Parts: sequence; structure tokens; C-alpha cells
Amino acid sequence: MKIELFGYTPSAVTLACCLLLFGCDSPGDVGSSEASSSPNGKYTYTESGGVESVVTVSGARWSSTLKLCDFCDKDYESGVVKNGKLFDSSGFMEVGSISGGKLVMRTASGNITHRK
Repeated sequence: MKIELFGYTPSAVTLACCLLLFGCDSPGDVGSSEASSSPNGKYTYTESGGVESVVTVSGARWSSTLKLCDFCDKDYESGVVKNGKLFDSSGFMEVGSISGGKLVMRTASGNITHRK
């Protein structure tokens, strides 16, 4: 028996909900020409079905947008960056980390890796 919610599998719905809770950014450029030693830039994650997440890091701040499907509105989140770790807007809850050209967001269902 195949279970679906609005045409999406439970894993896709779980991922989308987790990304909403922990923040992601709008679609952007994949493969930035910025130096990999600098954490600044756009980190992108995409999944079939129209899920697009981009996290933009600039200095001590990050912002993100999540789009769950081609016709869905975007959700926005932001927070702070301290020593290569991403925190929510309060600065107390760690939600991810940056290393090289990868940004990892922690979710209830696992880690989501965004790439520069």
C-alpha cells in the first residue's frame, strides 16, 4: 500500500516540514566561483518534485528560503553564524554548520546537505 499526502511521499513531506522549521533559502546559483575558504555565498539543495532550498551566508548572518513545489510560495528564515555553526535568530539553538563548500542543516529526519 502506497501512502501519499497531496501526491508526495511521507519522506518528502517530512523533509519539507523539517526544512520549514530549520530554515532554507530561495533557488540560486549552483557552483559559486567564490573561494571555498570563505563561508560566504549561496548553498543550494534541490529534490525532485520541485523542492528547492537555498541558504545565503553573509558574514555573521544567514538567511534562507524554501519552496516546496513549483507553484508554492516561499518560506523565509534567518539566523546567525558563529565559528562555522549556524544558529536560529535567537543565537542559542544550533541548526547547522558550514565546512568547505558544504552547508549542513540539521532536521528531525536527518541532515540536509546544501552545496555551494
